[in-house]
Amino acid sequence: MTSNTKKYVAKSLFKSLLPIQIATVGVLNISGLFNSLIVGALLGPEQLSVLGFLVPLNCIHAMLGGGIAAGAQTLCGRYIGSGERNKIGETYSTAFVLCVILSLLLTLAYLIFPYQIASLLGASSNALEYTVQYLRGYAISIFFLMFSTIMIPFLQLSNASKIMFVSLITLTTCTSALSPASPWA
Repeated sequence: MTSNTKKYVAKSLFKSLLPIQIATVGVLNISGLFNSLIVGALLGPEQLSVLGFLVPLNCIHAMLGGGIAAGAQTLCGRYIGSGERNKIGETYSTAFVLCVILSLLLTLAYLIFPYQIASLLGASSNALEYTVQYLRGYAISIFFLMFSTIMIPFLQLSNASKIMFVSLITLTTCTSALSPASPWA
């Protein structure tokens, strides 16, 4: 590939990915703000403390999912730049399998050892029981959290902006409809 062709490909990819990147960050932040406001308004201090205990777990999930996604995205960017687009699918297949394995292991750990994990996070007395209950429910979402982390860059690199916008609208709708303050919940 010539230098001018590479520059054109990079510019066109950047221009097509920029709006979806901005929308993704905006929707995720709005959803997080909405959840925080609802949780803060509806829960008592002991239940609210559970969210503080789970911050380290959220960091671990973000680190694992984000690390896998960033590595796969970096490799895919390299493959696009060198004209080896056929390796993108293999890279994301590997990232997806790794995501599934890690999320299943974490889910099992949260379901089998919730008291030990809650204690390790610092929960005690009444907050311990609330944290264990939250961990059990949270365990079910781990796969979906990590899966979305993997899929966002893949869809961006695949130039699937329509799917991304539908996903963002679905996320916002589900966050609103399934929140405890919603009349449908």
